[in-house]
Amino acid sequence: MIAAAALFVSRHFRWLAWLVYAALAAERIGSLIRDPSRIETGRDWSITFYFANYVDHGFARRGLLGTVLRPLVDRLDDPFLWILGIMAALNLVTTFVLIEMVARRLPHREDRVDMAVFLRVAMVIGSGGVMQLMNEHGALDQVNYLLLILALALLARGRGGFAGLVAAAAILVHEAFAVFALPLLLSAALLGRDATRLAIGVAVPAGSAIIAVLLFGGSDAAQSIPHGIGQVAWRRGLFETEDTWHLRDLLLTLWYWVAIGAVLRWWWRDNGRTAGLYYLAALSPLALNLLGTDHPRWIGIGVVTALIAICHAGSAIGTRPARLTPARAALALILVLPFGPLGQAGLHPWLN
Repeated sequence: MIAAAALFVSRHFRWLAWLVYAALAAERIGSLIRDPSRIETGRDWSITFYFANYVDHGFARRGLLGTVLRPLVDRLDDPFLWILGIMAALNLVTTFVLIEMVARRLPHREDRVDMAVFLRVAMVIGSGGVMQLMNEHGALDQVNYLLLILALALLARGRGGFAGLVAAAAILVHEAFAVFALPLLLSAALLGRDATRLAIGVAVPAGSAIIAVLLFGGSDAAQSIPHGIGQVAWRRGLFETEDTWHLRDLLLTLWYWVAIGAVLRWWWRDNGRTAGLYYLAALSPLALNLLGTDHPRWIGIGVVTALIAICHAGSAIGTRPARLTPARAALALILVLPFGPLGQAGLHPWLN
């Protein structure tokens, strides 16, 4: 019965993924109708960074997206509502790209449940799939998912320099890209025929962006942005490690990361144990836990990064879906449990 249900979800992957997305979108819209002050006061964290830009605030980290949007924002009488619309549109595009990526690169099998079917189910009903994408709508991470996919596509075509420029832009959108995605890009470059040239093409622009953010990324002017609550990002350093764990959250967080690492290992093991560095690099979002306290958000980034890495490996080195045994399904079960969104500061807010 469980296998039949998994095959049903996988078979109707696109429709069910969009059904979940629509239901969560309706819930979010309903919450705004019930509490209009959420729009009026702009208490959203991410929206602050849509207004940060290099013209008004100097070279501020996370300022690239706002710089691109500034010509539009300057021409609007009420830019706040328009930015909310842009955030929603960005979330829709990111979700569409990821759903299509999984649908095409992890094809459904009718004869058995393999790891591709398992991941399709995880995308639909798991906490780190569509539910977390909607929960994190407008987050800069979602811009960087798109840039990571673009950079990997450029690498696959031998365009290391262009991939490096995309990586540099992503770091200027949000510096977390340097932790969760740059190692994957560099290891993907090493899969190509001209590995040294591709790796240098990525490393030089990306490294320059990292140095610029580390040396000049603070901005006093950006702290006065009147929208949202993200101004604290420029008051603190790059590291925020003070945290208090609840035992349940700690155990579930550990299970999530073990499951993500296990899936990557199984993909590597069942495909001839090649490209080990690439699969190890796909687990680099784990390091975000050392730099900040948004642990549920890091899990979501880990899930998406692993999916992107696995899908790219299929086209870059011709991998096939890993096998799914009962033992593997039990270990990775956390990825398909429908606990609601992962959340951001607190794990599984729907369970609290």
